[in-house]
This record gives sequence, structure tokens and C-alpha cells, in this order.
Amino acid sequence: QWWLVAAGQVVNTWATIAWAVWGFLFDLILVLFLTFFLVIDRSNLNNFFRSLFPPVYSKYIEEKTNSIQTKIWWWVRWQFALMMLMFILSLVWLFIIWMWEYAVTLAMIIWIWEMLPYIWPIIFLLIALPIAFNMWLFVVLKLLILYWVLQFLEWNILVPTVMNKAVWLNPIVILLVILIWFQFLWV
Repeated sequence: QWWLVAAGQVVNTWATIAWAVWGFLFDLILVLFLTFFLVIDRSNLNNFFRSLFPPVYSKYIEEKTNSIQTKIWWWVRWQFALMMLMFILSLVWLFIIWMWEYAVTLAMIIWIWEMLPYIWPIIFLLIALPIAFNMWLFVVLKLLILYWVLQFLEWNILVPTVMNKAVWLNPIVILLVILIWFQFLWV
């Protein structure tokens, strides 16, 4: 009978994990769709927000919604630029460390998952390490160095610089926000 309890706990654990992953993916897709429609449906959104407030505040509300939409648009554009930059950097590095058979695929994985800042490195390593172990141990070492260099460049140089262009915030503020979020996510 103890095995029934253990099996029930395993099923419960996997159901909880599956529900959490499903919730995360649903929230991610929802945010991406909302961001897309915020950028695309600008005029109707402005009219909607103006209708919520008295006419005296319509000019102020319109300015603020335009400001928010502009910042979201710039953020999307610069995020895409960051994704392309990480793709190019990883592609070049993967060619340098002799993983040219898998370089484009692995660089595409980084490019696609770049939208999720703390997840792409884990997914990249989960896919790239078995490939590297299949080659040489020296390639594994170089791949781990690539991983560290890309992480360092992205979080200390690229993200603050690119997001400064995107949302017009000081890079020091962006670094502080990154540190705060990193602390929340890994506590």
C-alpha cells in the first residue's frame, strides 16, 4: 500500500508541474498578444481610455497612452535587435569552437528563447551540452565559456545599452532592476 501513496505523490507532483508550466505558457502568450494589440490598435485604444475619464482629462490621457504605446513599440523593436545580436554572437562563437554542424540550430534556439531572459540559458545548455559531450571534452569547456561570456555580455553590456535606447532609462537603473528581479527569481 505504501507504493500507492508514493505513486499518488508522484502523480500529484507531475500534475502540479504540468499546471505551472501550462499557466506560465498561457500567461506568456497572453502578454505577447496584449502587447501586440496595444501596439497595433492604437487609435481605438486611445478612444477607449479617453471614454473612461471626464473630457477635461482627455488630452492628458491621450498623451500618456501615446507615451506608453511608444515605449512598448520601442521596447519590441530593440528586443528584436537584441535577439538578432545574440543570434549573431552565438553563431560566430559556435563556429569558432568547432560546433559548425549545430551552430545555426543552437544560435536559433538562443534567438527564439531570448524573449525569456532567465530561461534561454538553461534551455541552451540542456540542448548544447549533450551535443558537445558527444564531440570532445575540450568543446564542452569552450561551450561553457561561450555560455558564461554570452551571459556576461548580455546582462552587463547589451541589455542595459539596448533597453536604454528602447525605454529611455539610465543603464544603471536597468542594471538595478535586473538585479532585483534576479534576486526575486532565485530566492
